[in-house]
Amino acid sequence: MPSTSDKPQQLAAPIVGHVALVLTLAAFAACAPMPNAPTDEDFVKGLNTPITPSPSLGGLVTDAQSGTPVVGAVITVQSRTSMSSITGHFGFDPNLTAGVFLVSVSHQDYVEAARDVEIKPYAWENFRLVRR
Repeated sequence: MPSTSDKPQQLAAPIVGHVALVLTLAAFAACAPMPNAPTDEDFVKGLNTPITPSPSLGGLVTDAQSGTPVVGAVITVQSRTSMSSITGHFGFDPNLTAGVFLVSVSHQDYVEAARDVEIKPYAWENFRLVRR
């Protein structure tokens, strides 16, 4: 029967064997060619490819007389809607279609405003609403 002092040696042997196997497999994987793996040239080409931002729209809705933010205004463009926040800001995700489109802003306490806006990357349009 092994003594208690032999137990650490008995446990260490399998662990060392597993570590050696893992290190051997890792070294083999690092050296083995991978089919369809990107090359260094592919990586550099990707770094030099410009990222084209998508068309989006953001803005601010305020009261025409006081300049205070209009909270809860509904902004509509390209059959999508957004609502102005507590600061009066609104935004549409960058998946809009580029071009000139009608943007409308409505709120129950204000006269609806609508005008053509050029939708492009980072487009920004402010609206000043007149109270009813």
